[in-house]
Amino acid sequence: MKPGAKIYASRNGWSMYYRNHAEYAGDGLWHVKLKTSRVDYDLFLNFVKDKNEMKEKFSLFKPVYLDYYDSSFREEGSGFRYTFFGIKE
Repeated sequence: MKPGAKIYASRNGWSMYYRNHAEYAGDGLWHVKLKTSRVDYDLFLNFVKDKNEMKEKFSLFKPVYLDYYDSSFREEGSGFRYTFFGIKE
C-alpha cells in the first residue's frame, strides 16, 4: 500500500463466545465447531488477546482509532470484537 493508504480492520476478541467452542489449529487460527438451535458453524477464526496485539498485527499502519465493542448474541453469548483504523505512513 502507498503512504497515506487507510485501513479498517475488525478482529474477534479473546473473550468472544466462539472461542469457548474452538480448538487451536495452528498459524493463529482456531477451529470453531458450534451448533445451536440457530447456528451450525464449522469454521476457522483468529482471536486477538488485547489492544496491544491488535496494534502489533497492524504495525505497518499508524493507529488513528483502536477500541473494542461487545454485544450479546441470542444464545451464543459475547460478540467481543476489536476495531482498528490506521494510516500507512
